[in-house]
Amino acid sequence: MRSIFLTGGSGFIGREVLRLLNEADNCVVTCLARRPEMLAAFRAVKVVSGDLLDPTTYSNAIPSGATVLHLAAATGNASPATHWTVNVEGTRRLLEAGRKQNIDRIIFVSSIATTFRDQRYYHYAQAKAEAERLVRTSGLPYLIVRPTMVVGAGSPIQAALRRLAGAPAMIVFGSGKAMVQPIHAGELARCLVALCMSRSRHGIIEVGGPHRLPIEALIQAYRREIRGRVGPVIHVPTDPLRKILAVLEKVLPGRLPVTAGQLGMFVNDGCARANPLPETTAPAHESSSTA
Repeated sequence: MRSIFLTGGSGFIGREVLRLLNEADNCVVTCLARRPEMLAAFRAVKVVSGDLLDPTTYSNAIPSGATVLHLAAATGNASPATHWTVNVEGTRRLLEAGRKQNIDRIIFVSSIATTFRDQRYYHYAQAKAEAERLVRTSGLPYLIVRPTMVVGAGSPIQAALRRLAGAPAMIVFGSGKAMVQPIHAGELARCLVALCMSRSRHGIIEVGGPHRLPIEALIQAYRREIRGRVGPVIHVPTDPLRKILAVLEKVLPGRLPVTAGQLGMFVNDGCARANPLPETTAPAHESSSTA
């Protein structure tokens, strides 16, 4: 019987993971939540009310020998300070609590953005990269999972790209040639649950969907869904726009619809490296690398 301690269960990906774990009969699941009432539907899951940044609210609820699946994160247009506090300091405190409780290992869900060559202004990617370093040097057995662009109902990235696709003239930042490899939230959740049930440890796993395509082609695909046909494209240069957004973010932190960092997906390839995982831990189209 597997024991799993989950953070971020009320999030976009976390709810998909909880749905699968709630139906499993070979594990005992404890989930940390700031608002436990949001997870009332998952009756087979023990929900602990607490704050990631305050281990005194949850440390004793982490079962000894558990696998910790760490999904909780600040995303989107959060301020640089929030990204660092939640994604770095929150991870540090969870690792400290995990060591005290003698956990079996931690599975940290990071982002393919940590591999971006150009991370200027991308505070989320920078914070995730530092959190990865903390996990790697924690002394705990670990897996680091780097999903590519995650799509599906409720996906903030998908919603933003569909807005660009639905404009009278389709807007694409940069050349539109950056390669993406979208993965559906349900597929990612199945991979994460499979990893929880496996004995894999001490590795970095990059997880992507079955198709790689230029980001402009992805936006055009959304446009065909919305309008029934492809349409004209306006290419907006990214460098001057990112510089302007970086300045505005200092004046209006957390209030812009898009950040300079988020435009990084238009200038960096966001595909997983192709080293297939064993079939027992992930679908064949996903890929991994050993740390």
